[in-house]
Amino acid sequence: MSNPKLRLAVTVALLATGCATASTSDRRLFSALNVLDPDVQPFPDVPTQTFATGQELKEPPAYKDTNPNPNIYEFDVTAGQGALPILNGPKTQMFLYNGQFPGPTIRCKEGTIVKAHFHNRLPLPANIHFHGMIIPPEQDGAPQNLVSPGQDHTYTWVAHKDFPMNTWYHAHPHGITHVEVPRGLSGFTQILATKDPLPAAYGNSQITLLDQRFDANNQFTPDTEFDRINGREGNIVFVNGQILPKLTLKPGEIRRLTILNGSPARFYDVAIPGVEVLWVGTDGGLFEKPIPITHQLVTNSERIQILIKAPPVPNQSYTMVALPFDRGLLPKHDVAVPLMTVRTSAAPVVKPPPVPALLRHIDPIPQTGLRRTIDMRFGTFDTIKHFNINDKRFDPLRIDNVANHDQTEVWTLTSKNGPWWHPMHLHSTQFQVIEQNNVPTPFPAWKDTVPISSSGQVRFVVRYIGFPGLFFFHCHILAHEDDGMMTTLYVNNRTDGPRLGDNLTRLPTESSPELVRWATRLQADRPVPIAEACGEDVDRIKVRDPFGVSSQSVDQALRWMAAGRVIPVQLADR
Repeated sequence: MSNPKLRLAVTVALLATGCATASTSDRRLFSALNVLDPDVQPFPDVPTQTFATGQELKEPPAYKDTNPNPNIYEFDVTAGQGALPILNGPKTQMFLYNGQFPGPTIRCKEGTIVKAHFHNRLPLPANIHFHGMIIPPEQDGAPQNLVSPGQDHTYTWVAHKDFPMNTWYHAHPHGITHVEVPRGLSGFTQILATKDPLPAAYGNSQITLLDQRFDANNQFTPDTEFDRINGREGNIVFVNGQILPKLTLKPGEIRRLTILNGSPARFYDVAIPGVEVLWVGTDGGLFEKPIPITHQLVTNSERIQILIKAPPVPNQSYTMVALPFDRGLLPKHDVAVPLMTVRTSAAPVVKPPPVPALLRHIDPIPQTGLRRTIDMRFGTFDTIKHFNINDKRFDPLRIDNVANHDQTEVWTLTSKNGPWWHPMHLHSTQFQVIEQNNVPTPFPAWKDTVPISSSGQVRFVVRYIGFPGLFFFHCHILAHEDDGMMTTLYVNNRTDGPRLGDNLTRLPTESSPELVRWATRLQADRPVPIAEACGEDVDRIKVRDPFGVSSQSVDQALRWMAAGRVIPVQLADR
């Protein structure tokens, strides 16, 4: 990056790169992952994207709907390698959805049937996690639901009618999520309300914040042991794939923005000095009432919806910044990071429609039912310290928690040691935060991610109103997640199934595609105790290739499981 003005404009403290080399034990893919083909060409038939500072803010296009039925939104998603000119000089080798950075937007109305045809053309297993959506877990692209290189898969789900929201989708293969997402595999999801309480004149723009770290040749630098502990932060922050773009408004105009933190570790305490800002929504959609703010913290995977009102003065510029914030990182951030410019045009002052005093009604979830305790720790496993939950590192063969469908629970989350904040995310549902650090939440809101401060505590209430199946709860600092700070929750819809509060060390017997797919990810020849779960003396399933199970084998296994049978065969046929 040779342009001195560019270096000055995007000044961000570089992370130390002289950290001690990580042990090879159980590091999986935390070392440099050189899977990108240096000779790869950009996606065919995709216009070349150009990136420079000071351009007008651009929003990614929506996926093209290929289904004539207005109630079905059907599209194709291809994950592949590509080279884009995101900096001055050489193109950067990236992972991309449909050749775009960020990926195209999933945009449909609430109640729409969504069919996403996913084609994995990467050299690694990949998938799509529809973050924040209330959908069946087996359709949610969870860490174990992987699509092998060269293979295809169709996700089908319905955009929940009661939850219009602005959220996102991203890759989620366990162990390499921290590799795939920062290299480009993410995009926005916009579920539009049938009757939106906010005036259409405000627009509905999406902003994705994503930082990355580059070497002198504009390629991603390898991860370090420092990144595993603190999370990977970059030396450049992108806004919708652009560097310091500008948003031009008419004097007096109101614009609706959703800001997503799509970074692997960096927090953004967003402020626009000199501009009036109303906070109107979060992860799960709008609040009941607008809230005036001067700044708002957005941790990893969180979204905020805001209304910004351009001052009634033409030809003025205001800078959206990320204020200094201490998330437990060393060295600490002590300077504001400029993100983009909000500029008023020379047009006459406009008078926008008034902001509604009431946006919608949110019923608080009653604080009844089971109490569940979740502790986040940094502890020693096999002589190496790892992030974990309740003193257990994530294990694909272990179900840590069970609950009943339609059951209400109150969760208490505590950060037990270490200086780090942890943004904790629960899959396939939405919850309501009750209190943070013993301070009651002043208003109800729907969330799927909540930050926990160092040595802090959060309580939230959740009701499993969506679908039964295997849920996941994890830190959304991607390095922490892949290092083991993730736990499982099996939501049961059987009256004779596991009891509330049980900790399972065996797999349940009911048909569950996600549980079969767990077996496909195991290390070579590691046994899967299906026989123990079924209580019968049969051969254990073994997998030769952790990503090489054929669809025929899985389909047969599912049929046997659905019939209540064990699987006395090997799920490896190549």
